[in-house]
Amino acid sequence: MTNERKQQVEEIDIAILGGGPAGLQAALVLSRTRKKIIVFDTPEPPRNTASPGVHNFLGLDGLLPMDIRKIAWKQIDKYNSAELRKEKIINVIKEKDEKFVITSDNERSIRAKKVILAVGYYDVYLDIPGFIECWGDTIISCPFCDGYENRDRIWGIVVNSKMQLDLFPKMIQNWTSKIKVFISPHIKIESSY
Repeated sequence: MTNERKQQVEEIDIAILGGGPAGLQAALVLSRTRKKIIVFDTPEPPRNTASPGVHNFLGLDGLLPMDIRKIAWKQIDKYNSAELRKEKIINVIKEKDEKFVITSDNERSIRAKKVILAVGYYDVYLDIPGFIECWGDTIISCPFCDGYENRDRIWGIVVNSKMQLDLFPKMIQNWTSKIKVFISPHIKIESSY
């Protein structure tokens, strides 16, 4: 990158890639240090949008995901240090001067001294009629998030490896003893009979 190009690119202290709980926590802590921060959060709906309430988040247990974001930004904003940008990041390059160039899908770039990766998961929805409509209600992706609310029900577990087959039924037995296991066709199960 030429010096002329560097001068045109916005310079900040820290870029946080991800606006979920981890990114927001980092933004709150770092805002109090008076650093110039940008939190990049994809414009797509967050993974936990379908959740009827976020759990295991101290002080915010059971609140809707959008309410947690509102509370977090109210707390972050009072330090006048962080900015939220609803942009998808497509590239991060570390330059020779140890700074990072972060480029979003609108082709705008910034330079940051540090980058925090606070990205989450993307769920893959099965191509089964009704699957998406049940997501977050009767199809749950995390027993730690929603297991208590679904305790003592019949649970179906989809396993994609021998390790998951050994681990998952044991892991969920405190929530339910009614377990149906669905084994991915590519797993070879050896019978001990």
